[in-house]
Amino acid sequence: ETADTYTIGAVFQPDWFPIGDLRATVDYYNIKIQNVIASVGAQTIISNCYNPGGAPDPAFCSRIARDPTNGYNILSVDTTVSNQASLETSGLDFQVEWSVPVGPGQLAINELYSITNSYKFNGNEYAGGTGAGVGGAIPDYKSVLSVTYALGDWNFMGRWTYTPSMFSNGTCSVYFSCPDAPAASYVDLSARWNVTDNFSVTGLISNIFDDYPPQTAEGVIGGQANTDTQVYRVLGRSFQVSGRLRF
Repeated sequence: ETADTYTIGAVFQPDWFPIGDLRATVDYYNIKIQNVIASVGAQTIISNCYNPGGAPDPAFCSRIARDPTNGYNILSVDTTVSNQASLETSGLDFQVEWSVPVGPGQLAINELYSITNSYKFNGNEYAGGTGAGVGGAIPDYKSVLSVTYALGDWNFMGRWTYTPSMFSNGTCSVYFSCPDAPAASYVDLSARWNVTDNFSVTGLISNIFDDYPPQTAEGVIGGQANTDTQVYRVLGRSFQVSGRLRF
């Protein structure tokens, strides 16, 4: 692989902000990669071997193990990786954090907003779509909002993660395109108690509204449940308690 990468960023942190402390950052990236190393899935290998529009490709056919008793039933496919043309992507990341004293504690609000302007693989645009052939769903944007309140030895946090709906890159039939993937919205709550300077206990409730992942037409290569675990939570509401001891 060879790549041309451009990044630029800026930080805004005024000491004259009238209420509390404010810090904002913005980062832009532009990445172009040639001879991308990417996986070649089982379906791609089978399609190129079968190749109804032309002669079978021996390089792909050699990766298919067939039933020796009849010679045609497929037993397994030896997937691989190879250099596959080009990948181009660009986008922006914004982050704003504001903290201010509220009552006896400190309130902090943090927003991380990421925009994917473009994600092209072999010249095809995938930004805003669920095509698993390029590694999974790629939303146009994503927002993560966190609100934290620190009070003595206690720290309380709420987090809202939102991803918009995405179009499907697949075709479910010769007459209909696959349905769009719905928006994903998850809320998590946590509380941490610093029992001592070296020991803390944290309780976490993830996905408090018990939203389950929708199925997408493409799923994701190597994944399960026909969904994309990078975007959708595989588990519903879950509870977790953990302790941390520093020596």
